[in-house]
Amino acid sequence: MNEVAKKGLLSRMAVPLMVLVFIAPMLAAWIVYNYFPDVVRSLGTSNHGEFVIPPAEVSLDGFVDIDNQPLPQAYFKKNWSYVYIRENCDADCLEHLMLIKNVRLTQGKEISRLRRLLVLSTDSVDDKLRQSLKEFPGMQTVILANETQRQAFLKSFAFAGNDNPVSAGHIYVVDPDAKLMLYYKDRKEILKLGKGMQKDMSKLMHNSKLRK
Repeated sequence: MNEVAKKGLLSRMAVPLMVLVFIAPMLAAWIVYNYFPDVVRSLGTSNHGEFVIPPAEVSLDGFVDIDNQPLPQAYFKKNWSYVYIRENCDADCLEHLMLIKNVRLTQGKEISRLRRLLVLSTDSVDDKLRQSLKEFPGMQTVILANETQRQAFLKSFAFAGNDNPVSAGHIYVVDPDAKLMLYYKDRKEILKLGKGMQKDMSKLMHNSKLRK
């Protein structure tokens, strides 16, 4: 092969090689996470949240919101979702909802791909709480008043070390395949995790677009 042909071949290969170098680490991470979860557990990650291994299927089919309106079929499909579960929503709960709201606002043009869901393990919501929840437009609220639905839903969140999702107070992330895959532990520092949650979600949404 003469020198001109070599230069032409290298020129044609330059762009594909650059693309490969860019996506290879993310592709490898996705393969390891989905097919070798034990490796993820042993190596740790740079995420601020903690992976749920293995991811758990989550469904809200047949559920209604606090206004007795049915939720969309396959609610979690095609969108990322923050899910926050409490027995009742007190001042601490409202602080966490504000954190989730603010993190969502940082996602710019991707904001429509991120949902917020408050799940309350109670029989009803009083007028005072309804008024407080008006500060979070676009967030949907579900009451787990039906025991059968309650048990079925919470089972998806009862992974190892999280036997009681209602009292745990974690913030959960459900992916566009309706899988619970990440959570942020409830601790005093959680309200300082805004930047970390923002970075995690930006990476997750970016990588999920590469999978399409």
